[in-house]
Amino acid sequence: MQFTAAELFVLAGVAGAHSVSGIEDPFDGLLPEPIETQVRAARSSLLAKGALIGAGAERWLVAPAFRRCVASLAHPRSTLVIGLDREGSQTRRTYFRTSRATAEAALTGPGTYELRGLDEDDGTGLVRRIANLWALPPTSIPDSPEKIVLASDGIAGALEAKFGRPRMTSTLVTFAAEALGWAASGLGVLWTGTALWRIRALEGDVPCVELTETGSEQMIVELERMVGRLSSATPEQTAAKT
Repeated sequence: MQFTAAELFVLAGVAGAHSVSGIEDPFDGLLPEPIETQVRAARSSLLAKGALIGAGAERWLVAPAFRRCVASLAHPRSTLVIGLDREGSQTRRTYFRTSRATAEAALTGPGTYELRGLDEDDGTGLVRRIANLWALPPTSIPDSPEKIVLASDGIAGALEAKFGRPRMTSTLVTFAAEALGWAASGLGVLWTGTALWRIRALEGDVPCVELTETGSEQMIVELERMVGRLSSATPEQTAAKT
């Protein structure tokens, strides 16, 4: 079902969450009165859609059909955000994972998302979905893989100057629950039409990124490792965070 970002935040709030990672905050920078106006409008819309049900004066509950999905949205043990640009066609999806299920929020327009629940919980289905989005052509690691280090500032222009317009670029950002907060990690992919590159950030005084030539199978292995680390987050760690 389609929801606005404000509706997703209201749903998550009814389920006990204070924020939603991976979804742009629709209330950021607003004063209290405009926020309350938007919350009331979102709540009315959710009641009309059947996603919320009234439970007395100024009390609401998530409708039973949406509870499992909203629980993943509100209290994930890990979150993965994927952005993809394939020759100008852009895709953005956020996956909220618990020990029982995964919820997917796919950006369908400015501030609008398609929310649905997935039954996968061991990570294999999530890897398959992302691999299908990437649709990497079969490539092998070169005998002498090239490495390039570029400053993060102006990276888009630097990449276009070196490779021309990429056929596909994708970024993955993950957040895994830990006892004292969230552990974040990232991964980037670049397909030029003739070569596949893995992109990762380098720490230092000057923010840089490192591009390394790689192969399609190796990128899937990297993806499996990343999702596997997310799966190691425990419900107890999530409880400590929330």
